[in-house]
Amino acid sequence: MEIYKYKDYDEYKKIQVETNKSKLARGWSYFNQPGPRKDIITEMATKYFGDSDDKDVMCHGTRGGHEQQFFKSLYPNGNTIGTEISDTATRFPMTVEWDFTKQNSEWVNGFDIVYSNSFDHTIEPQETLRVWHEQLKEGGLMFNEWSERQAIGNKNDPLKATFEEIEELIVKVGFEIVETQRIGPISGNMYVCKKI
Repeated sequence: MEIYKYKDYDEYKKIQVETNKSKLARGWSYFNQPGPRKDIITEMATKYFGDSDDKDVMCHGTRGGHEQQFFKSLYPNGNTIGTEISDTATRFPMTVEWDFTKQNSEWVNGFDIVYSNSFDHTIEPQETLRVWHEQLKEGGLMFNEWSERQAIGNKNDPLKATFEEIEELIVKVGFEIVETQRIGPISGNMYVCKKI
């Protein structure tokens, strides 16, 4: 596992905000199109939560908020929010400006689902997963996407790790990996993890 070395936290945040803004201009999201990630999430959430329409969902590193829109369609009577480190967060519904590695005491034990496809943006992988673990209610699910091909350990995507290293880390912080599904050759794996 490798983590890009920034001068300090301020440099990390500055580069992440710049990266967010450059990608935001493209307006593209995995959640704007049909694909396996929506199917996997829907299938696994139904398996664990039944036909409930009131689950609470936290999405991390959401840029334009497309993830929240998808989860809100699954759980219209639940609370769905997303975090984004950039000040652009306030432009989008259900999105707050927040560094997903930092814990917010109001979110502890507050969610049935935590989702992210932005884990490669962390500089503190174990702490990030611990924070997300704490945000889940007992028996809650984390959906975490990981791609070895996209996680290259540079200034924009600072975390570089193999699938095996990510799996070891997930288990180390207290999750059980209940399902691993391949999303695609570039998108990598979707890890469905239960809080234990």
